[in-house]
Amino acid sequence: MKIITTEEQFYNLIPPSVKRRMTNKDFEILDGIIDNNKRYFIVRSFGEYLDGNLRDSLNEFIREYKVEELDPNLDNDDWDNEEDIIYKIFWQLIPFLKKKYHDVLYDYYMGYHTQRGNINESSDNKKKHLYRRIGEIEDTLKEYEDLFIRTAKGLDKDGFIHATSMFIGDILAGRLEEKGTDFDYVTFRNQIKVFVQSHFYQELIDFYNKHKKQLTESQDERLFADLPPFLRRRVTMEDFKWMDGKLNEFIANTPAVSKFDNFCDYALGDLLHEFLVDRKDDEIDTDSDPDYGLIYNDESLKKISNMYWELKPFLKKRYKDRLYKAWERKK
Repeated sequence: MKIITTEEQFYNLIPPSVKRRMTNKDFEILDGIIDNNKRYFIVRSFGEYLDGNLRDSLNEFIREYKVEELDPNLDNDDWDNEEDIIYKIFWQLIPFLKKKYHDVLYDYYMGYHTQRGNINESSDNKKKHLYRRIGEIEDTLKEYEDLFIRTAKGLDKDGFIHATSMFIGDILAGRLEEKGTDFDYVTFRNQIKVFVQSHFYQELIDFYNKHKKQLTESQDERLFADLPPFLRRRVTMEDFKWMDGKLNEFIANTPAVSKFDNFCDYALGDLLHEFLVDRKDDEIDTDSDPDYGLIYNDESLKKISNMYWELKPFLKKRYKDRLYKAWERKK
């Protein structure tokens, strides 16, 4: 795991699409926001403090300075679309910010807790020996990579970070124990765990996201394998991505109902109707009408609609968690 140290290396973390939109003045403004917000999230673990501070600060910067650059004459739909694009572009700054501000915020975090007696000075000094174990921690991450991949696939993000850091703590403490060193196993193990969570937080998040993405892709492959052949030939991953992006819109418009199955039927029914009109209308035969021009052929419309309606059980399985959380909130 490479430790980035130079300004040029920091800057190279920024994607070109963001670099073109950031001026020196923008960076100065963002620096000021982060400095002003560093007092927030301070009572949490350092990993949560770092993540919360930078995400809130970046969100404030985008909202207050970049969204304001949009053309005020845009209609509501265009404005919403452009605003979404702005957020997606500038949210790519997160990896850069975590590398750039890690040490600054860590020093502030440790100073805050030391002053309040949460961390005493002698304890803080003793922890400096942990920096000498960075190489050993990196080697352990590589040595047990397959295990950590399986762990990432079975847990949520917080669970993965906790389990991985605890495992590394046990491995390093076990090695020290084998050497006959006189030390407190539990204390040392917990120090390693906290050190890994704070100093390897971004690496663990990147690792988790990478292998979760691979898992999602394999799940998509299984989803296609489960589809009937007539749908497998017609539905693409782009179709599923379209539905992924549209689902929240239809969830928001679905009223509260007492039964979860009914909620799913309403939301997915509306989603499939829009999907049919937006992406599959070219498969529906048309007739010429003297009053209305081209209209859908009723028989063809019914046939194509019934065919794509077969997607509903697969979509319910794909979106079960999102639908259930929304139903719980509304009921």
